[in-house]
Amino acid sequence: MASSISVRSGASPFRAHARHQVLPGITGFWQVSGRANLSFDQMIELDLAYERQVSILTDLGVMARTFRAVLKGQGAY
Repeated sequence: MASSISVRSGASPFRAHARHQVLPGITGFWQVSGRANLSFDQMIELDLAYERQVSILTDLGVMARTFRAVLKGQGAY
């Protein structure tokens, strides 16, 4: 699987798997930042940015942005 990641994207397999250090939730930076409109590399960068900023305030901000993204249908196909 790691080799398929490196072929499809510029993200290294180790960098891509670093995002697994944080427990998954119901939403995240990728979901509220365009979802299907973003590349795999952008998704990884957003997940890693979240990992660097884990806090209650960050989570509250993501939750607020989730409501807006759902209402707009942003990145949904």
